[in-house]
Amino acid sequence: MAQTARSLTWLCLALALSWGAPAWAASLGLYGGDATRPALCLELAPGQAFQLEHINSIYDAPVRETYVLGPRGRLIQVELASPSAGVFEYYGFDPPPAGKVALHQEVGVIRLLSMNYQHHLLRLGGRTIRLEGLALPGQVLRLEVDGPKPRAGVMNSEAKP
Repeated sequence: MAQTARSLTWLCLALALSWGAPAWAASLGLYGGDATRPALCLELAPGQAFQLEHINSIYDAPVRETYVLGPRGRLIQVELASPSAGVFEYYGFDPPPAGKVALHQEVGVIRLLSMNYQHHLLRLGGRTIRLEGLALPGQVLRLEVDGPKPRAGVMNSEAKP
C-alpha cells in the first residue's frame, strides 16, 4: 500500500511539473547561404514573438517585422512597422496612419538578402542579436524553425490525420 501511495505521489508530482510546460520545443535556426548547419540556433517557445529590424535600402527607412511561433510550429508574421509610406507600398499595403499594420500571415522560411547585414537585428527574449557575419554580403540568410518535436503523451489538437 505504501509503495502504491509513493508511486501515485511521484506521478502527481511529474504531472504537476509538466502541466505548464509547452507541448513541444523548437529552435529558430539561422542559416547563411547554402549551409545545412545553422550559424546560430535560438530557443523559441510556442506563441513567443521576435522582431527582425533593418534599414530598407530603397527608402532608407527603418523596418520592423514581428513574427510568432504558431501552434503548428510555423512562423506567423503578425506586424509590419515603419515610418515610411514607401515601405508599405513596397510590401503591397496602403500606408497606415499609425505606421504599422497587423497581419496574420503564415510563412515557412524567412529569407533575407542584403548586400550589407550591418543594420540587420533580431530581437528575441530580451536579447538583441546582430545578423552581420552570419551570412556573407549578397548571400541569403535563412531563418527557419527546427522542430517542432511534440512531447511524448501530449496530444496536438491541431494535428490533422
